[in-house]
Amino acid sequence: MPGTTGNSILEITMQLEISNNGASGEAIEEYAAMVAEGRAARATQDGSNWALGDLAQGLPTVYGEETLKRYADDIEVEYQRLVNYRNISKAYEKTVRTVNLSWSHHERIASNPDRLEWMAKAAENKWSVRAMLEQIDAASKVKEFYTLAEWAALTAAQKETAMAQRQASHQFNSQDGDSIDWAKFSWNPVTGCLHGCSYCYARDIAKRYYTELPDPFAPVFRPGRLSGPSNTRVPPQSETDTSYMNVFTCSMADLFGRWVPSEWIQAVLDTVSENAQWNFLFLTKFPIRLQEFHFPDNAWVGATVDAQARIPSVEKAFATVDAAVKWLSCEPMLERLSFSQLDLFDWVVIGGARSSNETPEFRPPREWTTYLENQARAADCHIYEKSNLLERIKEFPGQAETSPLSVPDSFKMGYLQRDVLVPEEYGRE
Repeated sequence: MPGTTGNSILEITMQLEISNNGASGEAIEEYAAMVAEGRAARATQDGSNWALGDLAQGLPTVYGEETLKRYADDIEVEYQRLVNYRNISKAYEKTVRTVNLSWSHHERIASNPDRLEWMAKAAENKWSVRAMLEQIDAASKVKEFYTLAEWAALTAAQKETAMAQRQASHQFNSQDGDSIDWAKFSWNPVTGCLHGCSYCYARDIAKRYYTELPDPFAPVFRPGRLSGPSNTRVPPQSETDTSYMNVFTCSMADLFGRWVPSEWIQAVLDTVSENAQWNFLFLTKFPIRLQEFHFPDNAWVGATVDAQARIPSVEKAFATVDAAVKWLSCEPMLERLSFSQLDLFDWVVIGGARSSNETPEFRPPREWTTYLENQARAADCHIYEKSNLLERIKEFPGQAETSPLSVPDSFKMGYLQRDVLVPEEYGRE
């Protein structure tokens, strides 16, 4: 009921009675009183986050599962913001909240099991939020990463300890450009890959930023980053734009590569399950392995298809994959693609190739795009065109046409044969 701020409880009750779903008059009156209180709390500055969070916890379920969303609308607060207020209020009972520390102090370490101890230290030492997080990270002595060899050498107890490590300050990376504009965030608890694709942008990025590794693109596990989902707030834009809820998970790796230990994968999936406020988007070039795992409802499970040779193994694998959203990334689309079972998928992303250290920029012919999109429409798939997909036609009379790019040569597509044949030899670890 936008625009009703300041209405009396009686007026609110009457409006609710008109649209209620059979709730008792007593429940409606209680809910109306809480709407009025919520509007009053929203209008104040100090303490409003706590007040709204406390109210959100105690709502009578007048509208069933939709009650919290309806309440957010009734008090004119974004739904995801109200969810965050409620979750933080749950983490701190009224008696343990530190009045001389900010809401942000409480929010940033709400998932930390030792949060009350750290809040006391922050109050005593008058730490800023940043100083508090730095102290927590220093005290936890988190080992930043484990290589495959280091992980294999750990005992079961050591692995359990490593899995529990968290970085209090870690958050998602924001994606402001259009390279992966279907997700506004990326998250990389596992980095590195052994596929060796010629056009890999992630390998180029790793060489710039992961200089602490002898091989910057070697597969490593970064358990401290598992805190990223709980440390990052869902932005209010997610109410109208799904991309603000989407997190490209392991954008710097293939999480389901044949070399990745199952414990690493399961740790990521457990974290996904614990953070239902986000959609986690996965891509793999080794889809046969997907059947080994159970996927939470907020996991969008996908495979990359850059060439025709990948399609049989992808379709075979996804016939047994159980996921809320199954999708394909045909980026870069290096060949004209023909699917037999595109109806297995909910969503198809189509793109070209941006230049890498080893390969040129490439935009596929329009006929390839039209052909694939016609298949997607027939299979009732949603379509997402990347900004690097289509190239303007620029022809002049009397000017010789430029020679077309030789895709197999320019993109060294021989690597595909190794990738496609390996699944036949793959044995679950």
